[in-house]
Amino acid sequence: VYEPPEINAELEIFVDDVKVSAVSEREDVEIRYTLDGSVPNVNSVKIEGPILLTETIVISARCFKNGEPVSVTAQKKFTKVQPQPSVDVSNAAPGLGYEYFVGNWNTLPDFNELNLVKKGVVSTFGFPLSDQQDYFGFRYMGYIRIDRDGAFAFYTDSDDGSKLYIGDKLLIDNDGIHGMEEKRGLIALCAGLHPIRVTYFERSGMEGLKICYKGQGIEKQSIPDSVLFHKK
Repeated sequence: VYEPPEINAELEIFVDDVKVSAVSEREDVEIRYTLDGSVPNVNSVKIEGPILLTETIVISARCFKNGEPVSVTAQKKFTKVQPQPSVDVSNAAPGLGYEYFVGNWNTLPDFNELNLVKKGVVSTFGFPLSDQQDYFGFRYMGYIRIDRDGAFAFYTDSDDGSKLYIGDKLLIDNDGIHGMEEKRGLIALCAGLHPIRVTYFERSGMEGLKICYKGQGIEKQSIPDSVLFHKK
């Protein structure tokens, strides 16, 4: 019995279409697939290259050798979604607004109920302006520019807790006390500016915060300063 095929695409959501591949680490097998939820058999379509999907579909793929199945079936769902509209922002300027707080928390607090220590504008996410190594929190607010419609993955990698919002949507919940831990969220966005908000707290020990994204030809990377803005 061989390992099942790996079903891959850039992301599991898409706006117009998505190319999906199914591959095996073994070269002596052929892969057959179905798009109706059924288990592939020897008469199912053989994969000869990427599969182009234009609607929400579950792909089922299985390895065969000499006309017999030699793996269990792998399945993955790909979902067509509508992109979230952008917003109009007058007098947008480079950088993110930030607010800085001090406190001892086990989870992210409601920053609206706390005394603000200081605020300002920074070029990107991070906390070079922290006055201490432990027991602090930041809230970053601004806009991210998306250059073309499409699906995107956002990532927070933090020690301790963090959350990421696009508009009013909580996209990533990475809260709590923990070491550097990465979580991912998927969303489809129209070209233009979108509100982005990140909250973060550090209790004690090591600290860290990294915000990344990928999609529409953008390899996974830290969100560059050039696409972050705030309203003057």
